Amino acid sequence: MKIGTKYPELATWDAIDAACREFHPRRYLEIGVREGNSLLIALSATKLDQVALVDNWGGRFGGTNRGNHGHIERYLSALKFGGSVTYLDGNSKEMLPKLNGRAFDLALVDADHTAAGAAWEAAEAWEMLSAGGVMVFDDIAHPDHADLLPVWEAFLAERLEATELFRVTDRPYGVAAARKGGA
Repeated sequence: MKIGTKYPELATWDAIDAACREFHPRRYLEIGVREGNSLLIALSATKLDQVALVDNWGGRFGGTNRGNHGHIERYLSALKFGGSVTYLDGNSKEMLPKLNGRAFDLALVDADHTAAGAAWEAAEAWEMLSAGGVMVFDDIAHPDHADLLPVWEAFLAERLEATELFRVTDRPYGVAAARKGGA
């Protein structure tokens, strides 16, 4: 899978768009929603049936306080989304276990930016991916989060069933993705 420059301001958006157009996921997990822009891109690129959104919401971590259920519902309505939405409001360590074995075809990991937190979120998201599913891992080249690239590299080294689809470090904040084997 190759990402382009449809969204030159953020490689993550290109990654989500490319994953949706190539693999046509139906079930999407987003860990770290903020204002829902990645969700909007996924919804614009493919037909999703199920969406699970994990976030603390609000204006912290670079948000503008538009990150809330009402804001997301407006996106969903504008795009005539008819699938199911699960909101998991709070810390990912408390919220992700509530998904109880649900499977996803595409997951975005973009919440906890500490090395330990990001590694945990990536491992949890990976376990929830269906065979052939894709995980996008954000901010691997972010100047304030230099620990995330080594987290990604360690993640890949520990998983023989992971095929790295791409790694972008020369565009704003960087992004990487891997596909789970077995499809």
